[in-house]
Amino acid sequence: MNDTIRDALSNPDNNIPEIEKTILHLLYVEDKTLDEIATQLTLRRERVRQLKQKALRRLELIKL
Repeated sequence: MNDTIRDALSNPDNNIPEIEKTILHLLYVEDKTLDEIATQLTLRRERVRQLKQKALRRLELIKL
């Protein structure tokens, strides 16, 4: 899954908002936890989780 996400993040045509790209990058490339990302981006952990899910759904739509 990490390779698929890395490929999608490097694709300039994917239309994923920058914050969602950042969250996916931090999660799957830098192996940070939701709590660490929340602290780094000054968001609540729950918001990071929501944005992660939204980004993953966008990637699914892009693959179709």
